[in-house]
Amino acid sequence: MSSYNITRTVLLAFILAILAGCAANEVRVSDKQLAQLKNVDKINVIYHGPIGPALQTAGDAIAFQFTLGLAGWGTPGLQLMGENDIPDPLINLRHQLMQRLAAEGQLSQLSVGDSPAPYDQVEPADLRQLYGEGLHLQLLPGQWTIIYYVGDWTRYQMYYGVRARLIDTASDQILWSSFCQANQDEGDKAPNMEEMMANSAERIKQWAANASTQCANQLADHFLGQST
Repeated sequence: MSSYNITRTVLLAFILAILAGCAANEVRVSDKQLAQLKNVDKINVIYHGPIGPALQTAGDAIAFQFTLGLAGWGTPGLQLMGENDIPDPLINLRHQLMQRLAAEGQLSQLSVGDSPAPYDQVEPADLRQLYGEGLHLQLLPGQWTIIYYVGDWTRYQMYYGVRARLIDTASDQILWSSFCQANQDEGDKAPNMEEMMANSAERIKQWAANASTQCANQLADHFLGQST
């Protein structure tokens, strides 16, 4: 099998595994639970990160330098964000999700901390140790990858996904769990590297803003019972 086909197979398997795993772990909030949540004094909103985008070129793939996964979200991605003032899409996602849950779910007691939680402390026991017992709405980056098209290695698209959970750390119970996926695929208008990085990576900023809004709406729809 050629390196091209191996890369394509591994990439598709990786993405499908993420989606399949997250879909299998979905937990819905019942109408009764949603009504009870309105009377809770406080719900902490916790976001993990930051991560930067993993940028994978065809040259990376040929050399088997896979940047998918946490390793690819490290220093190079954060450096790309810093050099071009690219906002973390998770911050906008958090803001829009909180707005919808407050407006449509009457959850006005959502409260967010000043700094992100460590990326390697994501389990209920970790959150209890960090923040104490209570209800915590957790936002965890699942994927942020900028990658070439299989059919055109000079053009780029973006994959973005976030996992969200409502956790009761007093009992370690997952009251709600969902995953959003908001890919940015422009088809025939997809940019090449020069176009994508022009004007301080303006295209990536647009993608990130679009993805954060789409993800926030997907998560809000699921939480509020407005999606199937």
